[in-house]
Amino acid sequence: MGPQPLGPQDPQVIGPYELLARLGSGGMGRVYLARPSGGEGPAVAVKVVDADYARGRDYRPRFRAEVTAAGAVSSPYVAALVAADAEAEPPWLAVEFVRGVALRELVEQCGALPETAARRLGAGLAEALAAIHTAGLAHRDLTPANVLLTSDGPRVIDFGIARAAGAPQLTRTGAVIGTPGYLAPEAAAGFRAGPAGDLYALGAVLYYAATGHGPHLGPPHRSRPGTFGGRLHRLSGHGGPDLRAVPAGLRPVLRDLLSRDPLDRPLARAVRRRLLPEEPGAQEALDYLPTWLPAAMRTVLASQLRAAEGYLQPPERARSGLGRAFSQFGGALTGAARAADPARPAPPVLPAPTPAPTPATLSRRGLLLTGAAVTVAAGALGWAALSRPARPSLPSPPPQLPWLWVHSTDITADKEPQFATSTEDGMLLYSSDDQLIAVRGTSGVTAWSFRLPDTQFSDPVVTGPLTLALAGDTVYCFNTADGSQNWTQGQLSTSLGPVVPQTLIMANDYAVYGGGPVQPAAGPPTRYAWFALSLGNHSVKWVIDEEIIATSMIFASDSAYRGQTQTGALVFASDRSGYVVVRDPLHGVELWHFPATSAADPATSPVKRTSWIVPDIDQFYLPIGQDELTLQALAAVDGSELWQAPLPLGAAGPWAPPAPYRGLVLTTCGPSLLYAYDASNGTQRWSCALPGPPAAAPSLVVNDSLFVPGVSGHLYRVDLRRRRVDGVFAPDSRFGIGWRLSTDKALLYARLGRSFYALAVPS
Repeated sequence: MGPQPLGPQDPQVIGPYELLARLGSGGMGRVYLARPSGGEGPAVAVKVVDADYARGRDYRPRFRAEVTAAGAVSSPYVAALVAADAEAEPPWLAVEFVRGVALRELVEQCGALPETAARRLGAGLAEALAAIHTAGLAHRDLTPANVLLTSDGPRVIDFGIARAAGAPQLTRTGAVIGTPGYLAPEAAAGFRAGPAGDLYALGAVLYYAATGHGPHLGPPHRSRPGTFGGRLHRLSGHGGPDLRAVPAGLRPVLRDLLSRDPLDRPLARAVRRRLLPEEPGAQEALDYLPTWLPAAMRTVLASQLRAAEGYLQPPERARSGLGRAFSQFGGALTGAARAADPARPAPPVLPAPTPAPTPATLSRRGLLLTGAAVTVAAGALGWAALSRPARPSLPSPPPQLPWLWVHSTDITADKEPQFATSTEDGMLLYSSDDQLIAVRGTSGVTAWSFRLPDTQFSDPVVTGPLTLALAGDTVYCFNTADGSQNWTQGQLSTSLGPVVPQTLIMANDYAVYGGGPVQPAAGPPTRYAWFALSLGNHSVKWVIDEEIIATSMIFASDSAYRGQTQTGALVFASDRSGYVVVRDPLHGVELWHFPATSAADPATSPVKRTSWIVPDIDQFYLPIGQDELTLQALAAVDGSELWQAPLPLGAAGPWAPPAPYRGLVLTTCGPSLLYAYDASNGTQRWSCALPGPPAAAPSLVVNDSLFVPGVSGHLYRVDLRRRRVDGVFAPDSRFGIGWRLSTDKALLYARLGRSFYALAVPS
């Protein structure tokens, strides 16, 4: 059934969209064909949530979760989300409109697919599931009704119950979410079914496409009446499906997909290779699905597409290029159906469709996500999003990077949260107001929290299984896994008076290092102390103080430190004294120091940011100069200069701290450039253009990717092996002034303002 005229009870406008026709209704709302109210822009399908559901206490958070899940997937075989507003009355979401027919409807009207067509269908669906699973999600309801056949391939839709694969179980035994006949045995029994459950459903969908009926219910004339519970019982019962009705070439892969043991099911990309091996023309066959569909199915598909044409015609005064493209597109596809009927005249040859423009960014409430999958339940005829990108003659822009979860803080103080990450326990640790909070990296859910007795704190630091935090003048040591407290230490002193810890610098296997002013018996502090506390018994290993030269009493991260090298040298970059001091971490003894100025002109060319000194295996990198920046490398053992490399654009643009990577040192400089220098001699090896200007903030290397903060709230991911930007992350950037990045090697954690985002990291 195609689009239907709007009824008297249907709204005329939802959000920024003018409704044109009703496409159908699903379990929780209605779906409309719509276009932007101004008449310009691509057609969309708008899903409007019924008021009864929207009033539910838990519905809006779940709706937001659905939108978040949709934003985590990008594939040409899944449907693309354009916008959503979870706070509207009623809530709604919009996806790019594409005309297609549900697999269920085509099979019901035309019968089963031949083996060749079923293989190509399955290969496209396997690609879709691979993208979904790579994003850390599971679909959980893949059925013939949720697979659309369009002019250029299959689409997976209906992400209404998609969830993170590692998220808490949404159901319990006896409360099963899914469709009988396509549930994996473990899901039918009420247990968690993640990506392996989707692969079982893929096998069931392919069985249906190749036979005309599901693997457990039999053909219509042999079906036995039964209850929902009885069907679930048969699904989770003993024995495997009867594959005798399946074409012989499909039986091996279906036997593996429909295995009762989730561990025996193949991965999605392996299924794609088995169904459609890499060979010349294989991918092209995927891209033009109607050429291998049976003629009867192409006729049904063309008929359904023509049904929408009248609704898509904009007013003559504002007829858009997209409307013309839809007309041309529909005529071309109709020709495929007419080819099966020689009595019909062939249509004229028409130019290729104009690619749809990229939707503009909406407000924070009207969340914009692209390249994603989302629910559009429209009855027997599924209407979804066209996520197939146009084939441009120029390189396409880097894709949007999805986030796995977002964790927003409830900070009331006028400050941004400080944080660290644990590679051993997979935790994100941050201090907020008067609390230390641990967040699980797998889900973004708070694991534990500890209320600190003071709101003055510095960044927490993590080493092995321990987390160190500073509140007031006391250092706290916790077990990262569960938040249990190991020890506290608040009694540090020198011969001149007690030390007031003000910053924690770092921790290694045996000590935590920090600093703070020495408080004399009378008058303001005149000295600053550095200290090391034993992790084993929290005893003071050493305390060393130095004179405060600057009149400013700011003791923050600029006061000292960037890290520790393989040689063990600990860096203290002291802006107050004008020197960078390198100490032995075991005893605090000074190894060497150098003035924080350029040797060429010490009076006028100070180091631009001494807190940006970056350690490598056996050397340090730092910027020198003021008007013309130069990257300098120093030997960690004695401070001798190894090389200098003038930065091509000097100080003409933002300059960020360097990042070591496999014998290279990377830095951003100028309007939109990334440079790679040879770490052994400072020779420039290559450069890479960025989509936008980088921020003056540290980048982060994770595996073979470099994450570069941008000045406009964007985060760029650079593939260092291919030397190109391969992704952009762009959340709402109105809150917070810049990125801070960290990693546990499994995920990237990015803080912008008061929100933390987790992003997948390429292996």
